Amino acid sequence: GRTFRDSVAAAGEDNVALAGLLFAIHLSAYVSRIMAVGRQVTAQQRKQWEAEQRKLASMRIEIDQVDWSPQPKQFQGLHHVAGVDVSFFADQTYAIATVVVMSYPGLDPVFDRSAAFRLVTPYVPGFLAFREVPALVQLLQQVPSHLTPQVVFVDGNGAFHPRRCGSATHLGISTGLPTIGVAKEVQQV
Repeated sequence: GRTFRDSVAAAGEDNVALAGLLFAIHLSAYVSRIMAVGRQVTAQQRKQWEAEQRKLASMRIEIDQVDWSPQPKQFQGLHHVAGVDVSFFADQTYAIATVVVMSYPGLDPVFDRSAAFRLVTPYVPGFLAFREVPALVQLLQQVPSHLTPQVVFVDGNGAFHPRRCGSATHLGISTGLPTIGVAKEVQQV
């Protein structure tokens, strides 16, 4: 970790106030990181999350109920698609959530929004939605109604999840929007 001396060296010997500020910022980030990483999820919290995932999974719609349909080489009636993702800062204290809505079939961006947020939920495999979805819901609520996406692509699993409720499913149920999970890795189900 950085010492106060390191901060003085970075700020210059003549600027002790700036050195103090740099050290305080570094210390705050360090303490937050330790708290976020070191915080354990209790067995009770895990059981509550599992119960919520099972409840949400039971609400998942598995048949197409969309206002567009696949046709050869196009999707008839599809006008707006969106993609969402969350990227984490190296300190694991903050993250950036982003939504981009594009026209279809041109795929021209018509709306985008990003927001930084402080992580309050630690990373627990199988429960990523509880860490990411609240921020994504807030961003999707900011999309003007005339640009509401007809489908949202989510960087995460949907039904391919141990409890059939990955981030894509969780986001879809939370927003009422059709979602498709586009995960880097499919979880074991």
